[in-house]
Amino acid sequence: MSQTNVQTQKLVNEGAARLLARATDARSLDVEALAVRVRAALDKYLLSTDSNASAQAINEFIDALHADDLCLIVACERGDQQAWSDLVAQFGTTVRSAARSAS
Repeated sequence: MSQTNVQTQKLVNEGAARLLARATDARSLDVEALAVRVRAALDKYLLSTDSNASAQAINEFIDALHADDLCLIVACERGDQQAWSDLVAQFGTTVRSAARSAS
């Protein structure tokens, strides 16, 4: 792993810890579980256009993420049935409205 990649992963792990700390419902996730998803988002939305993004830019990107929504999605990806129920309850109307608009 390159030194830049090691530094980026350190920022991701620290950012994931900050996200968990500010989530009102962390859904029993740990830093490692959240860091994988944070890194994927970082790679897709920031580092794909700026592979030499500064530590400040990386931290700002991570800190702009919605902690509770991210925890909800990661919990759903891990098969948490309560998270799925919460997702449908919280976003079901929006999804149905978008589907009706698209059809």
